[in-house]
Amino acid sequence: MHLYWRSRSAAPHNEGSLHENVVRIFLDNGCDINCRGYGQWTPLINSSNYGHLCITKLLLDRGAKVNLQNDKGDTALIKAARK
Repeated sequence: MHLYWRSRSAAPHNEGSLHENVVRIFLDNGCDINCRGYGQWTPLINSSNYGHLCITKLLLDRGAKVNLQNDKGDTALIKAARK
């Protein structure tokens, strides 16, 4: 999931977008919603950091943990607040 995310992080993600559908497919097929990537970033921290509201909502609806921190101590809420 992180490899896909990193390759798409700069592209806007609109409601019902291909990117949202790909994330949904990952989750539907058992991908760990709280998996960690480079810098201990989770998918929720990534989506919050890049302002992808529809994907952030999807991850929250599916049970992503909101209090997980990356290697700098940032959470998804901190990243969202900086946008």
